[in-house]
Parts: sequence; C-alpha cells; structure tokens
Amino acid sequence: MADDPPLRLREDIGVTASPLVIEVRRYRFPSAQLAGDFSAFAGDSIIRSGADVGLFRVEGDDLAVVALGAQPFDESLATDDRFPCEAIDTSLVRTFDWLPQIERRFSDAARRYQLRIYEHPHVAAGVTKAEMFETEEVAIFRRVGLHPVFFGKAVAGPELPNLTYLLGFEDADARRSAWKTFIADPAWKRLSAISRFSDELLFRRITNLDLAPLPGSTF
Repeated sequence: MADDPPLRLREDIGVTASPLVIEVRRYRFPSAQLAGDFSAFAGDSIIRSGADVGLFRVEGDDLAVVALGAQPFDESLATDDRFPCEAIDTSLVRTFDWLPQIERRFSDAARRYQLRIYEHPHVAAGVTKAEMFETEEVAIFRRVGLHPVFFGKAVAGPELPNLTYLLGFEDADARRSAWKTFIADPAWKRLSAISRFSDELLFRRITNLDLAPLPGSTF
C-alpha cells in the first residue's frame, strides 16, 4: 500500500452563496414510445412554464429519461395515466458548501452531461469522498476538462448514503477525451494512491449515466 502523501490545502475561494437542494428524477418507461412521448410533453411543459430544468435521454437506454433542477421543482413533469412508468426514482441532493451553485458552460446542441452516483458503505465513507473532492479532485477535474455542474450529498431518496454529481462537456468526444486525460493525470494517480481514499473503502456501487439534453432542457 502506498504511503499517504500530504494533501494540498483547500484554497480560499470566497464562497458566499447558499447551497441548493437539487431534485433528480429518473424515469423508467415500459417502452421507447412512451419515453419519447413523455420527453416531448415534458419539454413543452418546461418551455411553457419557463422553469429551469434539465431534461435528458440516457445514452444507450431508450426506456430512461432524467429530469433535474433546483427546488421547487416543476410539478408539470409529474407523470399521469398518459405516461405510465415502471419506476420513478427521486432523490434530493444538497450541494456542498464549496460548490453551492449550479455551473453551466455549454449551450450548443452537441453538449453532453454525465450523472454519477457514488453509493457508500456507510456515512463516514461519504464524508471522506467529499473531502477528497474538495481538497484536490475537483481542481483536477476542471484542469482536464471534466466540468462540474453540481456536486452534493443525497439527503433523501434511494441508494443512501450517496454522493451525486453532474459533469458537463462540449460534446461526446470531449467527454471521452477528458476521462482519458484524467485517468493518466499524475496528480490523480498520486491522490488515488492514498490508502484511505481507496475505492474498496469508499464505494458500494457507482452508477454512471451518460446524458444528452432533450428539446426544452435548460441544461
């Protein structure tokens, strides 16, 4: 096991904004047709209401739709008899004090996102992972092109305890390139070699969803 090198101290970034509570809804439909019909309905609802809501298809899964946004959430996106779901998983995620607000960089149609959920074996593991992000990992993310949209701790919903975050990219190629660069980054290799930051100690399961915005999405 590698010795634990000293961590870089967190820089004073002058955060003054209050954290948000972000609602994340993962819909699963019995058919691709229903998923498409709901997506069209939801996109029109977002446009009509002027709500700030991300609406996404899940790449590689025609039955899944993801919607997310800061509370209060747009209740026009509730399903009814027109759009019967097999399941709706709803989580409430409180953003961390060190990244309290939603950050957005991209608006072109080719933009892509990645929703990642880190389930922990116990609460203490989540605290340690949040420390890892705050002290150095998010800075590495930014440098290699993994652009944070939000990071937070789930306070309600399934798969607790977990840390949930969203990354943004210019396009799918940028997403692939950024992860390749990150994995090879010397600072990341050093950080991930710290014994108490090992995956075996921190994670029970990792969920990774590659997301493409749907018409109407404000993300």
